[in-house]
Amino acid sequence: MQHLRDHDLWPDTDAAVFSQHGGNVHQGSAVTLSNPNSSGTLYYTMDGSDPRQTGGAVASGALVYSAPVSLTQSAVISARVLDDGEWSPISSPEFIVDLPPPSLRITELMYHASDPIAAEILAGVTDKDQLEYLELRNVVTLLLI
Repeated sequence: MQHLRDHDLWPDTDAAVFSQHGGNVHQGSAVTLSNPNSSGTLYYTMDGSDPRQTGGAVASGALVYSAPVSLTQSAVISARVLDDGEWSPISSPEFIVDLPPPSLRITELMYHASDPIAAEILAGVTDKDQLEYLELRNVVTLLLI
């Protein structure tokens, strides 16, 4: 990287550092960003867009980092440091928030059913495949106060 900097092909401003560089996280987890430079402002976005606008201005959706970011849903956090008019390289890890376990359970499954009986045939069932089904149950307990 130093060789690239010697030829002005890489900025002197270092990229933002994440406490975890993406991956699976629990809902509500906090991600910390830090500025490895001695000066400058750390900007970030939560939708994966670049905090730097084409032309070098700060993008309208960019936020100034000041506190850990709490993740309530999956996101790509894109971050850059702006120091004296020079932007750092972008860093854009993807965070996948673990969802709570599903509240639906398969409670009954019917496949390879027997041939329809007389009452079923009278009701219009002509093929045993029409008797196959899947029963789901919502197992969430609601507290009513």
